[in-house]
Amino acid sequence: MCRSVGTIFGELMDDLLHRLSDLCPSRVALSSGYRMPGRLLYAVNHSFPFSSNGYAVRTHGIARALVREGVSVIAATRPGVPWDQPGFGSSDYASSHRVEGVRYVHSRRPSRHGLPPAMYLARAVDSVSELLRVFKPSAVLAASNWENALPVALAARTLGLPFFYEVRGFWEISRVSREPDWENTSEYRQVVERETAVAQAAERVFTINRFMRDELVRRGVARDQVDLVPNGFSDFPARSRPAPLGKGDVGITTRFVVGYVGSFNVYEGLEDLIEATAVVRRRGVDVSLLLVGSSASMGVGADAVRECSASVAYRALAQRLGITEFVFLPGRVGPDEASDYYALLDLVVIPRRPFAVCEMVSPVKPLEAVARGKRVLMSNVAPLADLAELSQNFTYFEKGQVDSLAEKLVEVLFATACATSLPECGALEMLSWERNVAPIAAALASVPQGLRRAASALR
Repeated sequence: MCRSVGTIFGELMDDLLHRLSDLCPSRVALSSGYRMPGRLLYAVNHSFPFSSNGYAVRTHGIARALVREGVSVIAATRPGVPWDQPGFGSSDYASSHRVEGVRYVHSRRPSRHGLPPAMYLARAVDSVSELLRVFKPSAVLAASNWENALPVALAARTLGLPFFYEVRGFWEISRVSREPDWENTSEYRQVVERETAVAQAAERVFTINRFMRDELVRRGVARDQVDLVPNGFSDFPARSRPAPLGKGDVGITTRFVVGYVGSFNVYEGLEDLIEATAVVRRRGVDVSLLLVGSSASMGVGADAVRECSASVAYRALAQRLGITEFVFLPGRVGPDEASDYYALLDLVVIPRRPFAVCEMVSPVKPLEAVARGKRVLMSNVAPLADLAELSQNFTYFEKGQVDSLAEKLVEVLFATACATSLPECGALEMLSWERNVAPIAAALASVPQGLRRAASALR
């Protein structure tokens, strides 16, 4: 009987995972082959300058901090990115960029277009292996998710290189927030197993907070192999305009402006924020809502999908609530433009809903906002509640409750209007990227410098 195509590619996927298990650190034979001392290949799913979401911001924060520690960082995006992304139309996009001392490299092939996932991953191993031959790093660090990290782990292990894994989230749990029934499928269980297998294969695992570490341990990763690298903040790019962006440039005429800057996902609770804004306006508060971002997974500037599906839905909701003229959606912007929009906001709101992903994963957004001197109103999901002691500029409402959000909006807006100055940021200065990358820097420092390995494989 002929096997189905699905069975064949399923077996190929299993073979990739078995190869990773067979190439665990204790079984890798080291031999001669020059490696650049202090060089790290940092393999990420997407990055600056093409993308500007929280994932890209964290990538750059960590990479730049490591550069300042003396590490030569090559930040390599997943093979095929950005060319295989929806809506990307720049065929002449450069394969290398340098941003604040970090070198970003992009490999055009393989592309996900037209390839089954297992075949794409198998070809991605060859692509990453070529990067390792060209740049000759002493160690490899891959960031979430397992589809990005598995080819990297296999290529690193084959060449005898130390492999580290940075777990930034559990993408399968994020998907469950959109598709609750998917959690009960065999595909979901497979994804959990693959994510766990990659983490278990790493010399060390880095993750954002204690909740994510607990989940990794629950899945079978040794607790003493997991270090915390919390989100941080650093100085921001200069504003992109010669003159500051004003309310009139956006079309805002109200006394107050509240808003959000980031990706549009169902678990972010932006529908709740739109509803709360309508409630507050009905109470006579002269306020507009500015939502800066997109539901498109990647893209920025001219390449971004400006009117994404979420933006269409938010506009429709605002129309039903009668506040269309007070809701502004300029699309996703780059890091340099973000400061322009933050400057317009009297209050930054992060209304995350009580989904499993929100009770586990920490966003970088509240740190970016408060580091810019903004008051921040957040839902009290666990990872955000954990930030309470960092700054007096953080205020909380009851997660998932529009009435609570509306009450706190009024309270904080008028408290801000009456205040002569904002309170100090508290302990926030302890969350610089330079401080937070210490566990990664320590792991890299343990790698023998100038190691000579696998000469025949490097030719």
